[in-house]
Amino acid sequence: MPQSKIGLGFKFISKCIAGLTLVTLVFLNIVLPLYPDLRCSSSAGSDAFVPSELPSLWFIADPQIVADVPESPVFHFLNNRMNDIFYTLLAHIMQFRKGPFYGKFVLGDIQAYQFYRDDLFDNVAYRVFSMFAMGAKEDESVLSSDHWADLRFIAGNHDLGYARELRLQNIKRFENTYNQRLWSDTIVFPSDKPPVLLVACDGLELDGELRSNTSWEHLQSFVPGAFSNREGLPVILLLHIPLWKPPGSCPGDEPQFTYFRGQVAQQNTLSKATTDWILGTLKPAAVLTGHDHEGCTFIHEPHGTPEWTLRAVQGDYGGNTGVLTIGHDARGSVLLHMEQCPFFTTRLILVAVITLPVSLLILVLLSCCTTWVSRKEKYE
Repeated sequence: MPQSKIGLGFKFISKCIAGLTLVTLVFLNIVLPLYPDLRCSSSAGSDAFVPSELPSLWFIADPQIVADVPESPVFHFLNNRMNDIFYTLLAHIMQFRKGPFYGKFVLGDIQAYQFYRDDLFDNVAYRVFSMFAMGAKEDESVLSSDHWADLRFIAGNHDLGYARELRLQNIKRFENTYNQRLWSDTIVFPSDKPPVLLVACDGLELDGELRSNTSWEHLQSFVPGAFSNREGLPVILLLHIPLWKPPGSCPGDEPQFTYFRGQVAQQNTLSKATTDWILGTLKPAAVLTGHDHEGCTFIHEPHGTPEWTLRAVQGDYGGNTGVLTIGHDARGSVLLHMEQCPFFTTRLILVAVITLPVSLLILVLLSCCTTWVSRKEKYE
């Protein structure tokens, strides 16, 4: 006896839902875990070099994590959990496919708001270490980067505020929780190749009439031949705010500055004077920055200095991260290779996560309906 139109309709819908389920399973179990191999692309830098035995460096910018405010609605809490899962998934996949890393670095704007009260600040910090350091601390009241030496932070305007908003208590809690605002690290290679200096600076204080001497002294100490860099080692400079560039050089906003009583109230790049000093006097081998959100790769002429402004790691910007590999040419000179690794939007992953159980449930219901229709037609 031929099947009824209802039975054929159930079978057709079942095949469509089964196909959707298969696509979702492939995305979650194959595409997601392999995304670094599928989507990472080389950015400006030196492609033909001999990689060192040293692991690569992993960079993210501007996660801007929102604190769990107790009085907020349930949607706010659920949205935070989704973002936490997104960052955790991204970090674990990158560690699995591209790691191990010499270090992981957050290029500023760790949190969403610079004036969080202390309990909300600690809430964000605890979640940051849980997501990006591959494990949470047992004691949430003790937050010190001493236990997570491979995870380092640059201060951003959403962490401390621009120059006119800086408060001593905010600086102290940042340094007590994450690390010093001004720090350096010497990367020593297993071979006889010369070391490389990683230099992190609080660029929020470099401009304006009342600019900080502390930040400037930190940079000046790493000028080739100066106290902290007498051997003239190559410097990789880490900042939150990008260097000045001619208008139209990058997708983001053109250079803009707002001042209040001699202090910077807002800026999207460092000033041209500060940029010229960094490029002409400090002479870094490369500069890595955040802040811009859109991301940009730019070669500063005539110095030939590459600057990688990382696209934001936020889900709305595709979860982008950067992997920097340090190598050498045949003469032992340092060469750098940067890979930009876009992930997926939180919305796409959320749709996939919701689609899978829903489609499986629909398949079960359709199977039951098809069986019921078949039995009904058999006895009619």
